[in-house]
Amino acid sequence: MIKKARHTRLIIQMEETLLRRLPNNHPKRPDILKSLERNWKGYRGEQSLDYYLKFLPERDYLHFQDLAIPYQDTSFQLDSLLLTPSLAIIIESKNFHGTLIFDERSGQFLRENDQQQKEGYSNPIQQAKRHKYLLEKWLLEQNVKSFPIRYLVSISKPTTIIKTEPDSSKMYDIVVHAERVPDKIKEIEAKYPQKVLSSYLLNRLSHLLIEAHVPTDSDTNILQTYGINPSEILIGVKCPQCGEYSMIRKHGTWACPKCIAEDKKAHAQAIYEYLLLYHTITNRQCRDFLQLVSENTAKRLLTQMNLPYKGATSNRTYHRPTDLDIFK
Repeated sequence: MIKKARHTRLIIQMEETLLRRLPNNHPKRPDILKSLERNWKGYRGEQSLDYYLKFLPERDYLHFQDLAIPYQDTSFQLDSLLLTPSLAIIIESKNFHGTLIFDERSGQFLRENDQQQKEGYSNPIQQAKRHKYLLEKWLLEQNVKSFPIRYLVSISKPTTIIKTEPDSSKMYDIVVHAERVPDKIKEIEAKYPQKVLSSYLLNRLSHLLIEAHVPTDSDTNILQTYGINPSEILIGVKCPQCGEYSMIRKHGTWACPKCIAEDKKAHAQAIYEYLLLYHTITNRQCRDFLQLVSENTAKRLLTQMNLPYKGATSNRTYHRPTDLDIFK
């Protein structure tokens, strides 16, 4: 049973918005595109893992996807966490192509491409081990009794070659291709036949995990990340027909003077994008961004979107909701 579903990463939504709101000749576009491609690649790898986990009996597992837990002055993100009455299994997903080389003695993790060029990356086994340690510490703070926690590293592409030294063959018990993850989970479970968590404790732990989750990148200032001045951001409401930021408010709808298209809800996408870039929006900022004159119109449009807010009506600040899928 999926207890927390995976959604498109917040950083992906931020970067896509930034690209839409920057001029085509902006010098930062190549950097944003490169990062966006890398983030989409990672996300699709996680989706590949999700597909194969569907072959496990749904009733036997509580599945948490893309779970981010704050702990002290840091946080840790679990691509997938499975809970059963006997144990928990952390699964880190990696979407690499080529040949992956794990050196257990040095702790190095290398990727070799088709031209036999090698590049070092952060070792996903160490990452999974660290996440296990942090999860144990967090559970201790929540007064949850100790129970077994194992971890796996899932490699998305079946064509990716996994290599290690002969004396490091135990690594293959941890690093597996995504399509083999369900079988590996069954192997792990067979070693832990004793149930240590009751239904009550599983439900309590599920509630604690979901309550603790804070979306990854929720505090990211995407303009600051790329050194972009707000004055460089294109303002206005985009026409869904011709793609120009040219729509004007006219008789309760949005009209494009360039292609004569009309759309009553065109402002929602613009406000959604503003919140991705700036986190919060006021009536004044809404009017400036949507190029509105009427304070009452801006107030009505913001109110209709049912956004979380703080402050009285006269100085209200609207906040980006935790679940951005409400805009879809």
